[in-house]
Amino acid sequence: MDKRKSTRVSLKTKAEISKGCGSIAGDVRDLSLSGMYMRTPDRCEPGTTVEITLQLGGPEKNLHIPLKGIIRRNDATGLAVQFRQLELDGIITLRNIMIYAQQEMEKFFKREREQRPAKGNHAPA
Repeated sequence: MDKRKSTRVSLKTKAEISKGCGSIAGDVRDLSLSGMYMRTPDRCEPGTTVEITLQLGGPEKNLHIPLKGIIRRNDATGLAVQFRQLELDGIITLRNIMIYAQQEMEKFFKREREQRPAKGNHAPA
């Protein structure tokens, strides 16, 4: 049974965790308004309060979003962070990122459907 209360989107971006765990860098696998999962070989004790810098736009644009959170779990491929003390600007920014990611995913699936031949419309062999 899935315990998640927030919608998650897949996202390919970088993040860095600091304070409480030293410095941990990794790739964000998914994101919601309540937290994120970050792929990293590093570990941090669950319950540790951390600061997160979500990096968007690639090296050219270099947009950094500061967030606060708490480590909830570690597993074989990374760690889960629950966001804390989000200010209105942070909530709006995360929401906009999620909307953009969802729209891009929908465009991808639409292109995939359009490129595949319909069932039953195959040319004779």
